[in-house]
Amino acid sequence: MRLVFCGSFPAESRNRYSSALYRVGVRPMGLAGRYYAGGRSERGSDGEPIGTPDAMVIVPSLDLFHYAPVIPELYTAISEGSVEVDGFETRQFGVARHGGGRIALYVDERLVAQEPPTDGIDAEGEVALLVGSHRLKVEYSPEHGPSQFEILWAVEDGEFAPIPVESLTPAAEGMMLVVE
Repeated sequence: MRLVFCGSFPAESRNRYSSALYRVGVRPMGLAGRYYAGGRSERGSDGEPIGTPDAMVIVPSLDLFHYAPVIPELYTAISEGSVEVDGFETRQFGVARHGGGRIALYVDERLVAQEPPTDGIDAEGEVALLVGSHRLKVEYSPEHGPSQFEILWAVEDGEFAPIPVESLTPAAEGMMLVVE
């Protein structure tokens, strides 16, 4: 089997055979990001952008994540994965963008926080989470690059802090493509 890693690797390092992959003890952390050039607004009935992403990378951190754009033009980025919660907790989530654009955070497919605020959803929101894995999705469309954004959380009325990267797991469909 031959796999093609989806990420910003040089072309000569993209093709790898499955025997070259780690076997045990290594777990990817972060969220799987898909980047669509031109800030595509055309979406399917499921709300997802239509077509193949122009780039795919693992987003390693959601704490004031600053980077040069993955693709050189305006884009829409959708980063997905899950977060592990050890006990029943009510969590506050917050989003912030620096330099304009739009950011939205979904937890278990529910819009929890967005900036700029619209339709009664502010930059902070609250969710009761049960023990286990919860789906996260971040949609980000900057006005220009490079850009910065933050996704933070807090237990009950505690202080906002970054979501620990070891609690994040990228969505499997954003990790690699099987080509043969």
